[in-house]
Amino acid sequence: MVARDLIARHTGIARYVERYGIIGVVIVMMLLLTYLQPEYFLSAQNLTNIAKQIAMNALLAIGMFLVILTAGIDLSVGAIMILASVVMGRTAVVYGVPLLIAFPLGLLVGQKATWRSGRRQLSRWRHRRQGSPPRCHA
Repeated sequence: MVARDLIARHTGIARYVERYGIIGVVIVMMLLLTYLQPEYFLSAQNLTNIAKQIAMNALLAIGMFLVILTAGIDLSVGAIMILASVVMGRTAVVYGVPLLIAFPLGLLVGQKATWRSGRRQLSRWRHRRQGSPPRCHA
């Protein structure tokens, strides 16, 4: 009976650690870093730097959250972001186009690619709803 109680207690603790363990690790790391470097870790400059570094990923995460929330899975978000970034970068660096032209050009390419991808998915959704086979979008 003692072994059963020990196993039952262990699985309860294991579930708790599996579910909430990462939060505890983050809290311990924050406390440790605050103790070791109090003048740098929770400073306004460091928090601003972290916010700047996660801005693009946060925007993508919000977009993906909204797509998944509406029961659609769209894996093209990351690819379209990379396409727009490459167009922007190559236009500015390789071809020497001013940033005031390269930046809107990259945004335009991203917008058109997103529009095309969304149009394809809308067409597939309509065909699934109506029961007819989808067209080939080659």
